[in-house]
Amino acid sequence: MEPHVPTARTEKAIAWARQHLGTESYASRCLAFVEDAYERPNELELFGGDCAAESAELYAARENAAAAARRMQAARFGDGTAAATG
Repeated sequence: MEPHVPTARTEKAIAWARQHLGTESYASRCLAFVEDAYERPNELELFGGDCAAESAELYAARENAAAAARRMQAARFGDGTAAATG
């Protein structure tokens, strides 16, 4: 896992989240809490559902999983081939 590199947006999101810990209006709405933490203090609009499953459906995650995995591999290894490990 890559180390966290603080940015102004992430720091604002963390500060907002800390101020809202314990808020009952987000009970069982974890994704909405994280989305609001990024959107509200940074004046952004992220597009997704109210839950992870709804967002996955909205972005056709099942259909795009293989293509996304190939893009991630290409980005990580440069040419899209797996690096030898061992």
